[in-house]
Amino acid sequence: MKRYLLPALLLVGCQTTSSTPNPNPDVTLETRTENIRQKFNVPSLSLLMASDQKVLSQTVTGVRKYGAPEKVTLQDVHHLGSISKSFTATLIASLVEQKKLSFQSTLKDLFPEETMLPALENVTVHQLLIHRSGLVPNLEMQEDWLDASIPLAQRKASFLKATLLHGLKAKTSAQSINVVPPFEYSNVGYALLAMIAEQVGKKSYESLLEQHIFKPLQMKTCSVGFVWDTKTISQPWPHTEQNGQPVPISPEYPSKANGHVIAGNPEVINGADNVRCSLPDLSRYLQAHMNGENGKNGILKSETFKLLHTRHVQNIGPNVNVGYGYGWMVTNDAKGNLVFLHDGSNTLNYASAIVLPAAQSIFIAATNMGDPEATGAGPSAVAAGMEEMIQEASKTGAAMQVTPEQLHPLGLQGF
Repeated sequence: MKRYLLPALLLVGCQTTSSTPNPNPDVTLETRTENIRQKFNVPSLSLLMASDQKVLSQTVTGVRKYGAPEKVTLQDVHHLGSISKSFTATLIASLVEQKKLSFQSTLKDLFPEETMLPALENVTVHQLLIHRSGLVPNLEMQEDWLDASIPLAQRKASFLKATLLHGLKAKTSAQSINVVPPFEYSNVGYALLAMIAEQVGKKSYESLLEQHIFKPLQMKTCSVGFVWDTKTISQPWPHTEQNGQPVPISPEYPSKANGHVIAGNPEVINGADNVRCSLPDLSRYLQAHMNGENGKNGILKSETFKLLHTRHVQNIGPNVNVGYGYGWMVTNDAKGNLVFLHDGSNTLNYASAIVLPAAQSIFIAATNMGDPEATGAGPSAVAAGMEEMIQEASKTGAAMQVTPEQLHPLGLQGF
């Protein structure tokens, strides 16, 4: 990835909407948001708090591109990274409700004409959803998967073949074919789930998301991808970090003309990554999940929503009180109440979503700078923003008690 150092960031003010009075008018949330952005030197930081029915407060600060004057806005679209996995799980659940497949459907059943490793034949949709399929976290990238001149369906077919023939983490003996592998976070598994949705839904993954999630929930800003028209700075650009400074990456496909810059993950892994939304639209989706957990039917039956939030994997790592559901990390607060959450990053953006059903509270934070190790300025700014929002909500008694370790368990954000 080519990197360039640009002039110092033009400092801008914050844009905020709020439907409730701030409990601490001396140090407002928007002021604290800007302080966080400056502290971690990220191009922008966007925060949103919502209840089961409406957005309570939204704060944005910073610019879309480091060194440029265009400010982020309340309706800007943010890359969600591995939060996309919850969308994929929700889509799969919708197709299960329509009886187009089941959570126990096997790869052999779903792809009868494909050649695959024997150890993968009996892997189920359930195993893929909970990261217990034995698939590798990521496949070695092939150059043609990023080649936009090749039809996406053709690139996905290449990825599917590579997954089924070379996707196991280690060679599996015949004796272990029926042994369920341990939890191993796999982006490949969720990309495969998107292809399963295409196989049974008879449409592209992107069209299925529009049909089953975006359109019913009126999420008009949402789409799947990582490129924008670069003639204008109409949306937040992705950034990396170099020598403590944000470095913007042009949001376009790699080409000889741009030095083969990598601005995002290829569409072949849609399902694991690449959903993008404005924060208000993302809150509509999270409200649907929270209301489903609280007994209300919506785009899914309440019982199906609850299945997505069930702790199918009890612990995702040693000494970590966080499990995994279908597309969600799942834990409990100090009072034992359910919390489901996920972080997401393609290493050039970072986002986080936390849902507290018993308190009817939703928290979202996003920035247009990521980090390959999930420990840099972007993730740190998002974590600090989350803590500020939860502290703000706690003043009204709305939030639950959750620890930083629960909010960002093991740094698992996928890409």
